Amino acid sequence: MKIKFTLILALAWILFCSPLFAEALTKPLIETDFILNMASASEMRIIASAVCALLAAWMYTLAAGHIYFIFQPAKRWMQLTVSFCFAAIMIAYGVVHAAYMAIVVAAKAAYQNNLEATSLVDLPYTINLTLVYIVSLPVLGFTILFTYCVWTNKTHYPKWFVTINPLILLLLFGLLGQALEGEWKTIIGGGYLNIILLIFFCASVLVSTRKTTIE
Repeated sequence: MKIKFTLILALAWILFCSPLFAEALTKPLIETDFILNMASASEMRIIASAVCALLAAWMYTLAAGHIYFIFQPAKRWMQLTVSFCFAAIMIAYGVVHAAYMAIVVAAKAAYQNNLEATSLVDLPYTINLTLVYIVSLPVLGFTILFTYCVWTNKTHYPKWFVTINPLILLLLFGLLGQALEGEWKTIIGGGYLNIILLIFFCASVLVSTRKTTIE
């Protein structure tokens, strides 16, 4: 029953995330440069992105319940710690997305005033990067416990699921982003964090569903 409930939490997140990625794929890009693309975005799209950041913070945090149930076979302190770290990371996803609006607005202001698009983004970019550095602490805690628990069969995941660790996916997408060019580079560069979690939760739902069916 608990596994079935946690599937609902993960599916809710997937249903929220998928339209965001689909919109990024179907909407034509005005610019292939990442900063220029943000600078030339419409005000309605910027507002919609800010609203999505709020909704994302709610959905990301809700999805932390999925991890809590998946890690039930682990020791209590491990289950609580990995769930807390994951919840902290999910909240940070929403906060960082919202803070990213400062970069978008700065780039757009420069663009509208015939300035270099990157000329006003230094401060908001530094703020965003500072938040990312802070979030690296719970990311490290989650990664260590996730790897240990999955590899030692202390979760409802099989051992191979250790390769679906979001940090590993982040590194892979970083390499992919460097290899791509043009519109795909802009799409992946702007949405890879959502894509990583979409992959993670889709894989988690498939594994959990199979386990529920077997049981």
